[in-house]
Amino acid sequence: MSGLLLDTHAMLWLLDDHPRLGPAARAAIMHPDTTVYVSAASPWEFQVKLWSRGRAVEHDLLDRLDALGLSTLPISAADGLTAGSLPLHHRDPFDRMLVAQCMEHDLTLMTVDRVMREYDIRVFPAAA
Repeated sequence: MSGLLLDTHAMLWLLDDHPRLGPAARAAIMHPDTTVYVSAASPWEFQVKLWSRGRAVEHDLLDRLDALGLSTLPISAADGLTAGSLPLHHRDPFDRMLVAQCMEHDLTLMTVDRVMREYDIRVFPAAA
């Protein structure tokens, strides 16, 4: 596996060393031949959810991602056009962006969201 894009929950499970992130997922993330990406949409989604629940934003999130050696994947205009043209299997705009980025950048999405499998992308299960 050459490129792996973490869904927001997989990113958070990795950051928190949460047991929901399965052993196969951890092995894929740690494999030396795998480049692991976090979409620019994921920190945005996480901060929006924190803010909407009245919780403080995490100002050190990017430092924590860097410490794990994760690469940030910016959102391009092509990503936006692809996300906007996807079938409406998923209505969450953040998830649609992740699907679009997998398509545009030939990445595998690590997620537990079964709806993502309805799109023409490779999916790697995040949970055991």
